[in-house]
Amino acid sequence: MALRVLRSVPGGGSRVGPWTIRSWRCPCLCGRPPGVALRTAARSGFRCACRAIRHPPVSSSESDNIAAVHRRLYSRTVAGEIQVVVADRRRSVAEVLALGLRQVGMASHAVTGMRAACRVAAAEHADVVVADIGLVAEEGAASPWPRRLGVPLVVLSDGGRSEDLACAAIRAGVRGWVSKDSSMQQLLTVIRGVRRGETWIPPSLLTRVLSELMTLRDSLEEESGRLASLTAREREVLGCLSAGMSRAEIGRRLFLSTNTVRTHVQNLMIKLDVHSSVAAVALAHRVAPPDALNPPPAHRP
Repeated sequence: MALRVLRSVPGGGSRVGPWTIRSWRCPCLCGRPPGVALRTAARSGFRCACRAIRHPPVSSSESDNIAAVHRRLYSRTVAGEIQVVVADRRRSVAEVLALGLRQVGMASHAVTGMRAACRVAAAEHADVVVADIGLVAEEGAASPWPRRLGVPLVVLSDGGRSEDLACAAIRAGVRGWVSKDSSMQQLLTVIRGVRRGETWIPPSLLTRVLSELMTLRDSLEEESGRLASLTAREREVLGCLSAGMSRAEIGRRLFLSTNTVRTHVQNLMIKLDVHSSVAAVALAHRVAPPDALNPPPAHRP
């Protein structure tokens, strides 16, 4: 049967025959359109995936019409939906912000802590992570956040020590900076922007951050040059160090004596101009592609 034309109704919904479907979203704020996992048998009605609402029973032909409309709008909604993970020290704060994002059409998940954000971002295939600047500062920058999260990071700042924190955040790979005093519309604009690959910094911080970025670029180019000077064997040893292996374990993996491994470590530290193997690993994380730091397979030279 041909799909019946939708007619607009007051309140922003649409009408198919006698049935009104408002905003194509469940009022329980489950974040899913009513077309997900609905029963379509005649006289069974339609039930939301969260089982919070049920449409009235309909005839078989009316059921087919409504199901077709659900499928059309569901495909459009999913295609344009942005998955966001919200992280804050306090679960209640994260939940409130996540609820606000769901109300404007984004699929959001609230967590406490950046480790949880990393796990949920991977599990839910998130597009953006929004986190309190305090959490980001506490975790440090052992490696850039985009590499650790797999998605862009937007931070929420309360305004204290903004310039210093903003520069540290940019060095750690943060893509967006939003004051907690900003409107929800501003946050939505930043989230959509970083998802498109943009970087969002407030004008008041832009001069200092641009200067920091230029310094950071020069530093990374210099560190990349030092990393490129390593021999193939020294790169293998550095990859093993990045995997947390001890010198004895590296020796067994590469079939080298412990003294030989120690010599390679000393040589690569000199070439990288660092004073410890930990600093050498941190430098490699900053400038090397992720797959370049994998330890080599065990083999005889």
